[in-house]
Amino acid sequence: MSEIERVKDEAQGPIDGVKLLAKAVITRFITNRKKGTVTIKGQETVDCKIMASYQAGTVSISVPERALLVSVRLDEMMAVLQEASRAAMEHAGPVRPREGGPHPLYCAKCRCWVPDTASPEMKERGFYSHKHTCGDLTHGEIPDQEGQDE
Repeated sequence: MSEIERVKDEAQGPIDGVKLLAKAVITRFITNRKKGTVTIKGQETVDCKIMASYQAGTVSISVPERALLVSVRLDEMMAVLQEASRAAMEHAGPVRPREGGPHPLYCAKCRCWVPDTASPEMKERGFYSHKHTCGDLTHGEIPDQEGQDE
């Protein structure tokens, strides 16, 4: 992830604006109206620019190579992110950070050590991620040989 920068020139956007150069995935769909189905036709990773401004009250994502710009009200974007955070906390499950093992995460239910799959940038901000599902040790989990309990 690149660094978030403040807008320094009004020609680039509102002077209270911030921007981030990032990657986005553009997904194309096929609609079958007769069957009432929608399927993914393909996906492509592209460079994008995310901008936000309180003055304008918007968050925008642009894909310059596609001449595409999508803007959303800032308050609506913030509400969605807050609710996603609440939902993640409610459904976090038994996996939590823990020191002293072969991986940085520990599942108290399965009693196994779980790899952290978060990006370095997310880890730097204090977040963690995993692919662990209780009862399925196919993502690099290591059973706790000492049988430690949380």
